[in-house]
Amino acid sequence: MSKILAGLLLLLLSLPQPAHALLFRAAGGGNNANSDPTVGVLPSYNDASANWANAGLAVVGGIPSRSTQCGSTVEPSGLIPPQTGDDADNINAAISACTAGDVVLLGSGIFNLDVSEYIELDKGVTLRGSGTCDLTGLVATTGGSGNGTTATLTFSGSEVIPVGTPIAVTNVTPTGYNGSAMVTASSAGSVSFANATTGSQTVAGTIRSPYCPTVLQYYNGLLETWEASGYCGVSAPGTGNCSNSGYPLIVMAPEADLYNFGWSGCLLPGTSPGTCSSGTALTADAAQGQTTISVASTTNFAPGEWILIDEAVDSEQITDPVTACDDEVWAASDATSSSGSPADGRFIWPTSTCVSDNGGGNPADFSSFTCSAGYNYCDRANEELHLIKSVGSGTITFDDPLTDAFRESNSHDAQIYYPTPQSSDTYLPFLQEAGLENMTITRTPSGAVRMIFCAYCWVKGVDFIGWAGGTVNMIYTARSEVTDSYLDTGWDLESSGAEYAISFDNAATENLMDNNIDIFNGKGMVGRTGAANVVAYNYQDDQFYMEGSGIGDYWIDVGTAGSHWTGAHHYLFEGNRSSNCDNDNTWGSDIYDTYFRNWCVGLRTPFIDPSSGWAVDDATNHCQDYAGDQFDCGPLRSGGLMAWQYWEAYVGNVMGLSGTTTSANGWDYSASNFSVQTGAIWLLGWNATTAADTDPNLTGETPYLFRHGNYDYYNDAIVDWTTGYSHNLPNSFYLSSEPSYFSTVGTSGCIYPWPWISSTSSPPVLSPSGSGCSADTALPAKARYDAGTPFVQP
Repeated sequence: MSKILAGLLLLLLSLPQPAHALLFRAAGGGNNANSDPTVGVLPSYNDASANWANAGLAVVGGIPSRSTQCGSTVEPSGLIPPQTGDDADNINAAISACTAGDVVLLGSGIFNLDVSEYIELDKGVTLRGSGTCDLTGLVATTGGSGNGTTATLTFSGSEVIPVGTPIAVTNVTPTGYNGSAMVTASSAGSVSFANATTGSQTVAGTIRSPYCPTVLQYYNGLLETWEASGYCGVSAPGTGNCSNSGYPLIVMAPEADLYNFGWSGCLLPGTSPGTCSSGTALTADAAQGQTTISVASTTNFAPGEWILIDEAVDSEQITDPVTACDDEVWAASDATSSSGSPADGRFIWPTSTCVSDNGGGNPADFSSFTCSAGYNYCDRANEELHLIKSVGSGTITFDDPLTDAFRESNSHDAQIYYPTPQSSDTYLPFLQEAGLENMTITRTPSGAVRMIFCAYCWVKGVDFIGWAGGTVNMIYTARSEVTDSYLDTGWDLESSGAEYAISFDNAATENLMDNNIDIFNGKGMVGRTGAANVVAYNYQDDQFYMEGSGIGDYWIDVGTAGSHWTGAHHYLFEGNRSSNCDNDNTWGSDIYDTYFRNWCVGLRTPFIDPSSGWAVDDATNHCQDYAGDQFDCGPLRSGGLMAWQYWEAYVGNVMGLSGTTTSANGWDYSASNFSVQTGAIWLLGWNATTAADTDPNLTGETPYLFRHGNYDYYNDAIVDWTTGYSHNLPNSFYLSSEPSYFSTVGTSGCIYPWPWISSTSSPPVLSPSGSGCSADTALPAKARYDAGTPFVQP
């Protein structure tokens, strides 16, 4: 190990113990802290282990445990917003009065915001709710009654909800009411709410209360009406479309102005003109793994700064490889090379002529589209964020390596940029070490939390329920973390972009999403450019589209994924349990992702569609379309890559479900033309709109996909060992020891073994042991969900 790396390791060991396990340092990994854990089991072009080791707050010792409260506890004002002294005013004033490292504590109860307001978390403080998030949140009912004016639901068993707790009502009869705004518990054993119909009615159903005593909500925000485009208002039935300024409820950013951000004085992508000519050019190509780059000028760059690096894809029109499409696509010149090495920006963009064939939708003028919208400057889709370690004569050195090549040559014109306010060349430091903890956030029509220009920021132990536009959106965010949270049930699940639970956007780099429950959304997640993000040990399941969406709950979208725009690369997905492990090609390609030790089940767990009350069961093909008619479920697949998703790696995963994903049940081992009637362990090169249009580069035994040591329940064996690679798989590609949420946790004495997925063992999916354990798997997030206690480990 070099002296520099040795110094970094000693520095890490001297830091306070992180909240999660010790992570591998720059060249570290595997079961030997001095080795790269991917060597011998992963192609070198997929290897970003040095970057994965830095995901989240590992470099700064993990999420800090802060105890110094700033000022008095902020209590709910009781005022109807917006007005002076309302809850938004009081919380923002409390944050403004504190210094970095302090805690702003919110009291118990409901904090109401108007949709024109948002919380400005613009300094390195922790915004924390009171108490612990252990209220019982899912309450079955024994029935109820209504008289046309009010209706009452009675809690079952010993459930006790404090008087005044907000409740979301779902699955009630009549469906004209079905799921209102939040209502209030009127006693410890029942809840009364307005009933919009006349006459005596049955109102049996399910109620969902917050898990946390501190609740932040938009008072006039999203309603659970399950209407297309979302409906907002103060209470049900609510018939007004959501109309606001597009604010999320909480903005974590270095300035209060949500839109005042840019690079080297340029506007952000997605705004006009959407291009930037003020970047500093590289003067030489930089390869994957390089830490020092040569630049034309070091002006405005200094140690400790976060910078953006990007390059043009050097797009040209090439023949679309999908078989039934004679059109061309915009692509890097080496996009369809038969070798994955070297790792560089070999991306593909769709064009519009063959939209129905490639799942695209872009206007025909590629350059106009990418310069006026999206998640990168023009066609400069290869982008990452990096932290400057030192500045030399014509050189800049980062604290960790490039995950991909960035080239000056052949019109790639690689550039670096420093963060600034919008249309200004004044340096604007990233917000650092701001945190959000221990609260429920609900009724958010334009996203719940947005991180912009954030480094080492976090969301921990937060209950998200009833959202559109996502729970957490990371935009130009680095080494930040979403952990121990419950990303539950979007209320506008149509194909509009509002249905993604979480997103890594605009060069988001080395962020960590771990130990979360991610359920009831349209897509489990999306990755729209960026690099080396780690998604680990989450339970991701039951994505669907609501009745009236134009689709229906039959359509099974991606679960664990890093796609939905051109440019994402080198994501690591480790230890998750997901309905599928797939990437889509709707807006282009993502490349070099790695799936390691996941359980890619191939089906959703049976559930009740809350928009219709329909029982959904993929195993029996019992689903419905947008009109509410019976329709077969699909596409059913464990591992899937849509067209153009090249150089992905699947290592040591478990694919399918025992006794279900078998030939006797109509499943295939491998397929390329999707069908909602049959399932496949591997569905490769497929397209969402035209089943006949497949990508031949991804079918059969293909060099465009690396598969090694995956156990599948179709063969009840591992059938894809790759010659020349070791059968001895490491425990992790980014951890040196088990995360703190494994092993013996909770009060029941359960022991959750790690790794919980072991494709080379029998059984390949491990269960917990010890007294009082009833969980079907050893994944803590899944055990918490099954126990109905998503913030308390059984």
